[in-house]
Amino acid sequence: MSKSVKMAVIGCGKWGLERALSFQEQGVEIVAVCDIDDDTAIEAGNRLGLEVSAMYSGEQCWRQLIYSFQHEYTGIAVLTSPWSRGEMLPELVHTGKSLYLEKPLCATKEQLFNALNAYRAASPAYDSNGGPITATGHAGRSPLYRFLRDTIKSGVWGELRGLHLSHGWRWNYINKDNWRGDPSQGGGHILEKLVHQLDGLLWAVGTFGWVQATGIRLPRNPEVWNQLTAVLEPCGVTEISVPVTISASFGLRHQNMQSMEAVFEEKRILVYEAGGRFWSVDEGGKQTEIGGDDYWWPIHNMRRFTDAVKCEEHEELVERSTFMDGFYAMELALGVRRALETGQRQELLAAIGT
Repeated sequence: MSKSVKMAVIGCGKWGLERALSFQEQGVEIVAVCDIDDDTAIEAGNRLGLEVSAMYSGEQCWRQLIYSFQHEYTGIAVLTSPWSRGEMLPELVHTGKSLYLEKPLCATKEQLFNALNAYRAASPAYDSNGGPITATGHAGRSPLYRFLRDTIKSGVWGELRGLHLSHGWRWNYINKDNWRGDPSQGGGHILEKLVHQLDGLLWAVGTFGWVQATGIRLPRNPEVWNQLTAVLEPCGVTEISVPVTISASFGLRHQNMQSMEAVFEEKRILVYEAGGRFWSVDEGGKQTEIGGDDYWWPIHNMRRFTDAVKCEEHEELVERSTFMDGFYAMELALGVRRALETGQRQELLAAIGT
């Protein structure tokens, strides 16, 4: 048995409106919107076919929206900046509603742990309603990470002996006066980009207990790092027993790319993305396509979210993404940043069983 999905939308800028329209195209009913800017909220509401009474604006518009009883909704799409999400999360999780978010959950460690405490207090509401919080990045369930997870779990090539992931982004070095380049507001490159790959890795193999990292500070903005190399050490709840290395670099001359080299007992395999398609190459040079260009991460994430909200039976058939998935990905990203800043190995909550 399934139920219809009705969504309230917080944040109606270009990115937020695109997501709301995509939800609508998938049959989701958008029942209300809000934005800090009056004109933006009205424009989005008109594009989505809403009545004026379903459009909210102003500093506290999100509170008006979530506590309004004139709109019945099953989920909330939080399509704002990481800093704004961080301020809202403690109250949002107390609604017991399904929450659609994308990485990063918020902008700072303080916001993250405030949200964690609120989530723990509100967890009975989620247990009774079955409401998923999706906190997904574009790599979370991509063919690359799905291939890694399935291969490890199948044991077809024996135990994993080594794993290295490489990522490059064609991305400008954003100045600190832009919120995306400010680690206290948008998280900088690590939370804006690397967190998505960390999310995929966590989904494929489990959590990690410690992290070490090296990188180069940019002269134009010393709080932004480039040429990163992070070593992630597994703990008891991870599917693998070897450290994982992940490399990342950013620059206008880059082409967006991701690749993975995995060494198993019986085979060494390379997996990479080219032109939106995913391929594996074995030691003999045999190339096999493992994912086509029909994988487009926003649509994939939104479909998975709506499927989870609709599904009241056979929940094992639906891939849910919980608050804790988002928490561990962001904690790991913050750990990478802290390791870069201090030059010291950082311990994560998973290492101490929390």
